[in-house]
Amino acid sequence: MRPILIIHSVLILTCLSCTLTNEKIKKHWWKYGEGFHIGDVLVLDNKNLINDTIFINDKPTAIIVDKVYGLIGADNKIIIRSVWTNEKGTYHEK
Repeated sequence: MRPILIIHSVLILTCLSCTLTNEKIKKHWWKYGEGFHIGDVLVLDNKNLINDTIFINDKPTAIIVDKVYGLIGADNKIIIRSVWTNEKGTYHEK
């Protein structure tokens, strides 16, 4: 196998392992950053995060539209969007 193919394979596998899955999201708490606000702190679990929809008081409130895996020195974050107004907000992993 050519060295360049090995490097590309390693990079692809590294990127795939660096994605924020819902299971990873549920293992941490999330601090409000900016924009649309549904609480200062989010603790997501199987009851209030179903697929990419966040439920507050059993009502769909926001959708996770982006999951940003921070590189070295940067934190992970999720971008949410209000189901009512389409306003976006950012929460940072803690």
